[in-house]
Amino acid sequence: MTIVSLFAAVFLYGMILFVSGAPISTNCLTPPDLQTYLKKLTMQTTNKLFLPLSDPATSSDETTIIQGEEKCPASLQKFGEAQSRSTCPWFTRTITNNTLLPSSRSEAECRCETCIDSKGWYVCERIYTEMMFLHQTTVCVNGLYIYEPITLNISTGCVCANRRATQPSIIT
Repeated sequence: MTIVSLFAAVFLYGMILFVSGAPISTNCLTPPDLQTYLKKLTMQTTNKLFLPLSDPATSSDETTIIQGEEKCPASLQKFGEAQSRSTCPWFTRTITNNTLLPSSRSEAECRCETCIDSKGWYVCERIYTEMMFLHQTTVCVNGLYIYEPITLNISTGCVCANRRATQPSIIT
């Protein structure tokens, strides 16, 4: 065996090892029983809110759609939904993320910094609710993605509150 043949054989063997070690692309699917799994988690977990499943988005990017007026009104509104008539009105953003199930959720954003008709004494703050989602991992077993439950704090509205007190500086 010549040196060139030996080199070619080692090179070819190395290429086979390199190619065989490469990740194999698989078409991983969403498990068909996620709704059942979500119901079981809901029954086992207390003080957590699970949203019903919706179909996952087709893109991996998170997208946002704004719903409602974004500007702070000059005075209290007398008609419409609570989110418009509140002293701290809010609008909602629908956020879509296909790595979460359900893939779409609505989050509230305050339209005003200070409460309407409070002369600036009170501020608008978001109210958060812990909600459970199923997060799609990158792990694929038997052609199905693995999902894990996660908790997210979701802004569900806005409330008029006292300004936060600042801690006095300690001078030493």
